[in-house]
Amino acid sequence: MNTRNLSLDLLRGLSILYIVGYWHMFNYTNAFPQYYNIVTLRITWIVLATFTFVSGYFIGLKNIDFSKESIFSFYKNRVLRIYPLYLVALIIFFVFGMANLFTISKAAIAVSMFFHPAPPTLWYITMLLFFYLVSPLLIMVVKRNKTAHIWVFYVFVSIWLVIIHYVLRTVDVRVITYFPAFYLGLLTSIKGDGYIKRSFLVSLIILGLFVSFAFNQNKLQIDWLLSTILVSTGAYCVFMFFKNIIELPKTSYFPVFALSYSSYCMYLFHRPIYMVFRKIYFPTNDIAQVVYLVFFCLPIILISSYYIQKCQDNILILLTYKD
Repeated sequence: MNTRNLSLDLLRGLSILYIVGYWHMFNYTNAFPQYYNIVTLRITWIVLATFTFVSGYFIGLKNIDFSKESIFSFYKNRVLRIYPLYLVALIIFFVFGMANLFTISKAAIAVSMFFHPAPPTLWYITMLLFFYLVSPLLIMVVKRNKTAHIWVFYVFVSIWLVIIHYVLRTVDVRVITYFPAFYLGLLTSIKGDGYIKRSFLVSLIILGLFVSFAFNQNKLQIDWLLSTILVSTGAYCVFMFFKNIIELPKTSYFPVFALSYSSYCMYLFHRPIYMVFRKIYFPTNDIAQVVYLVFFCLPIILISSYYIQKCQDNILILLTYKD
């Protein structure tokens, strides 16, 4: 019997589909310039935080016993799962002129979030690599400490990230903005869904909305920091809705699985694919451009991403197969 949680697969797939099929897609046409505004910007941050939350949630389910062998196995599996395709994407971004060699080199060794600039779009994967690096420590703290100690540790890490950013001026503030979502996802998987009291959650949501919108500065770095509470609590609410309320029929297994399975490659390669097909052919009419992007380019991104991921998985099976 398959034990996959289809609702979380759907959530993960829809999160990336929103980025690829809406937020980034309208970078390639002027048909809908209003797509970027103060509300949709924060929705996008919450969507990315939701994907980050889900990543943290699944990391929290890993059976790490804090031995050298267990931690090494965790890092090895994460690197094999993420890094090869990430490296290919970095090379493609360089070839397509989307980032220079210095930026790509920093991203390749996963330090560009602390020595900006990070490459466009792929900054998110660089950030995730850092979160995965510290995951064993986070899991150890959550599993071995009481509630107060858990939050003290989180506040300690967050304050140090902010200090480093303002002292050195080299830290990308997005790593500060999305760290709570990852930490909260990991915490939820280990401590349980009801770990955060509803009254406390409602208070955080109200506070997050007020701070993010009332003090909007129209400066991305400041607005990212001001929206930290909003994006993490928003991600938690979206996750809980999909996990505990959304129920999918078994007949939806393959399309939902395929979307989730392809999501990583969709994120990595959607910009180069849009660029290629926009260069090959692009309508002059705004409506025709949207139709072309949605009904031709987007399906190609989805299908090609599925088979790229499948190809990598088959290669890894061959490389790790033991008689």
